[in-house]
Amino acid sequence: MKKIKKSTGVAIAFLIYVSVTAAYLLPRNTEVGQTEKILTVVGSYVIVLLLWLVLRKKEQMRERRKKDPPDVIELDPEVWLRLACGITTWAEEKDAGHISAVGERDDLSDLLPL
Repeated sequence: MKKIKKSTGVAIAFLIYVSVTAAYLLPRNTEVGQTEKILTVVGSYVIVLLLWLVLRKKEQMRERRKKDPPDVIELDPEVWLRLACGITTWAEEKDAGHISAVGERDDLSDLLPL
């Protein structure tokens, strides 16, 4: 059996709540016109849909973050000292294969030399 995502479960629960409320309470209310009742139900369904979309987007972002590796830069201490002192540049060391960098912020050339 396939597991139901949290966003779908919450949206279904609210959808059931809105449907039961619309079916049970709104017909008994005589102080409100028919148009106002319909607008209330439609507005409730729109809110549930937007809630589902927001929760689903958050779940997708969380899943994407789990798959992406963090920003990792690996280099030897000697290479770091050369970079920090300004003896060589980031591009030279990376081209020589002394730097292994993965991620969005894998270029420290604008921060070096110290």
